[in-house]
Amino acid sequence: MTWPVPMPAMYGWVPQYYWDPRWGWVPQYVWHPQYGWVHGFIWAPLPPGWILPSTLGPQGWEPQRHGKAPHPQPTAYLQLLRTPTYGWWKSLLGLLLAVTVWFVGSVVLLVVAIVARGGDADGFLDDIATDPLGAPTSLLIVNLNLALLIPSVWVALLAVHQERLGWVSSVVRRLRWRLMLVFGSAATGLLAIGLVLGYLIVDPVAGSGEDSYDSGFIVGMLAVVLLTTPLQAAGEEYFFRGYLSQVIAGWIPPRAAGAIVAGLLTGSLFALAHGSQDVPTFLSRLAFGLTASLVAWLTGGLEASIAYHVMNNVLLFLLALVVGPSLEVEISGALVLTVDVLVMLAYVTFVWCWLRRRPVQRLTGGPAPAPVTALERSLSAPSRLG
Repeated sequence: MTWPVPMPAMYGWVPQYYWDPRWGWVPQYVWHPQYGWVHGFIWAPLPPGWILPSTLGPQGWEPQRHGKAPHPQPTAYLQLLRTPTYGWWKSLLGLLLAVTVWFVGSVVLLVVAIVARGGDADGFLDDIATDPLGAPTSLLIVNLNLALLIPSVWVALLAVHQERLGWVSSVVRRLRWRLMLVFGSAATGLLAIGLVLGYLIVDPVAGSGEDSYDSGFIVGMLAVVLLTTPLQAAGEEYFFRGYLSQVIAGWIPPRAAGAIVAGLLTGSLFALAHGSQDVPTFLSRLAFGLTASLVAWLTGGLEASIAYHVMNNVLLFLLALVVGPSLEVEISGALVLTVDVLVMLAYVTFVWCWLRRRPVQRLTGGPAPAPVTALERSLSAPSRLG
């Protein structure tokens, strides 16, 4: 078949076809913001969504806007990468791409920060590695560095999976801000109680000897904590509980097994990624990762895990400012670990109870009806003969 006229750029949701033994070639829909027809050349046997020129008159091809149906059946959050065009190698390639993009962005961010500080690379890198809370600029770079995980995941979704960015947020393709507010409020109260109890039961050790931070340091740290810590926490959730969990669960078709393996692996990697370890500290961070994975599975999205992570980090930094440099605390120990785990269990219980009274969508909405083409309309129209 030859094209009588050049094809214009398609727009909106366009179909890719996969073979079903019962129904033949079945379309599933993917997004390209400007040039949706490109996917036809890559994946489909013929450019999809275009109808025969004989039904259109002299203008030839007609672009059409399509509905969204990347998942033929209602799909759980951790299985959202398993579209009809899914391939295990795509997830591996996407993961490598996301890590590479994040690494390059981190290097660029560090170079810009070092240049802005006048070239003191050794001192600045040492401050970031050993004491990120020692200066507002150090914490700012650490937070922005982890926030880069969000666009890195987005690049992988667009370049490798050709999927909408919202699928890494939830089964409704976006963050549900009402859930964020509800779960954030609950996390704030529970974490505040846990931090107070943890601070009261630990054995304090001598700090720097100074009584308090100066006002400039406090103002700078408050600005960095309040403005960038939510982005830092969200970045970790988008990577560990979002894309990485979806990649791992996608490799394991049984949903329950995929969710368990993804939670254990991402929780362990999350704990190991947070620097120096001892047994109680590792277990506390592992429990944190498992809690975040569990609430993401319960809600079908990242809202509950982001809310808990954000409030945990913000309250920890605020407590550090209140305590001041004259006093430090040992966070390791069985009692502190017990308090942490109890707070996490209380949070999971709250989420579960809240969802029982106010259910939220945990699966995608299923397939959208295929668009009706001009050819189909002409064939279904009543005949004027006779």
